[in-house]
Amino acid sequence: MSSEMVRIFDEHGEPIGVKPRDEVHEKGYWHETFHCWFVEKTGQEKFIYLQQRCHEKKDFPDLYDITAAGHIKSDENVGEAIREIHEELGVPVRLEELVSLGVLRDEIALDHFIDREFCHIFLCANYYKLEEFKLQKEEVSGLYKASYDEFIAFARGEINDLHLSGFDESQGYRIELETRIDMALCVPHSEGYFLQLAEKLSQMPLI
Repeated sequence: MSSEMVRIFDEHGEPIGVKPRDEVHEKGYWHETFHCWFVEKTGQEKFIYLQQRCHEKKDFPDLYDITAAGHIKSDENVGEAIREIHEELGVPVRLEELVSLGVLRDEIALDHFIDREFCHIFLCANYYKLEEFKLQKEEVSGLYKASYDEFIAFARGEINDLHLSGFDESQGYRIELETRIDMALCVPHSEGYFLQLAEKLSQMPLI
């Protein structure tokens, strides 16, 4: 992953060059990422999907995060980054199935790690059953769904924990699980990211 090259930008979104991903995080350059949230309607119920990151991940192992996401490489456009869905979740989603929510800024600043992202946000209406997902074991250890409305309240900080239902594959085989998580178990995206995401989700007609 250290050789992966990404475009870098100034704080206004103007391109200023290309750098290796590790250097981008070390020095805190702004760069582009692809975020796709899977959503679903079953009868009158609405859901949103979260992945649990693999235990072996260098950054934020075991934490819960966006359904599928990743960096947009220097030789890719935003649409080509849909490969992240195919790689991580193993389902053949097409670009025309995605709904764009625009671009959100996200900053995560930790010791020796400064992640400043222009996040291209998409929604995907999920028609796959949980057993049809084929997770990339090096990246994802589990896939879960939560109530859409409860997730919005969770992202806004109106509730402290979130009920999840799905499966875990961290032991090499699939186990169906239900669990509850709080923000300490989620990748520490900025408060602004979560608040803006919640606002966009609350305004979306049901997909």
